[in-house]
Amino acid sequence: HFWFFQTSLFALLFCSHVQHMILIPLTVEIASSTGFPVEKGGLLIAIGPAASAVSAFLLAPFSDRWGRRRMIVLLSFGLALSSCGLALSTTPALLLASRFFSGFFAGPIMSNCIAYASDVFADKQRDRVITNFGLSFAIVPLFGVPLGAWLGELFSWRFIFFGITVGILALLLVILRLPHVRTGAEHEPVVKQYGQMLDLLRRPEVRIVLWMQFFMQVGFFGFVPNVGVWLSTNYGMSPSEIGLCY
Repeated sequence: HFWFFQTSLFALLFCSHVQHMILIPLTVEIASSTGFPVEKGGLLIAIGPAASAVSAFLLAPFSDRWGRRRMIVLLSFGLALSSCGLALSTTPALLLASRFFSGFFAGPIMSNCIAYASDVFADKQRDRVITNFGLSFAIVPLFGVPLGAWLGELFSWRFIFFGITVGILALLLVILRLPHVRTGAEHEPVVKQYGQMLDLLRRPEVRIVLWMQFFMQVGFFGFVPNVGVWLSTNYGMSPSEIGLCY
């Protein structure tokens, strides 16, 4: 039960992170084939976290009310559809819309997986699962981005997003077998839940952590989205080379 739970959600998180980060080496190819301005390629990556911030704020109370598994299933299904939309995009408008919704659905998956692990496990098992979930983000730049860039160059960037779509749908069949766990907040008013969030913000130690996270995210998503375009236009690097640099 422990390994089944951990492995299935780890694989889902890996797919979610790859779906976002693989845009970095493939930005120029995607922009060229859809008519999107190459010089604005960083927007394709940056719009995802912006959509994630919106969805995290809107959907957090419903995670408590519906349960983590149901929320993860809904988010994953939406992510699969938006990944398929990315693969089928032929115009800048459709590309941006698909990218927005992929960020909207992918953003809260990590927090729901962590909350789900906290509901299911206790003490050392809980800490171990949450730590391993964090590693899913760390290994994507090491393995997922270079491999995905190479496959995208070998076949097509659309091939990558179709593959992610199929992978997420397959994982959904596994995740549906995970247990439903009551959160204890099924009947909490939404207004009260937002009030609890504001109460957290009144604590100085919470504000310090949030400011640290804020500047880290601004630095990461302000700089990294432009790396792929910069390396491609200035040095003529291929997606595989950009993936290895990243």
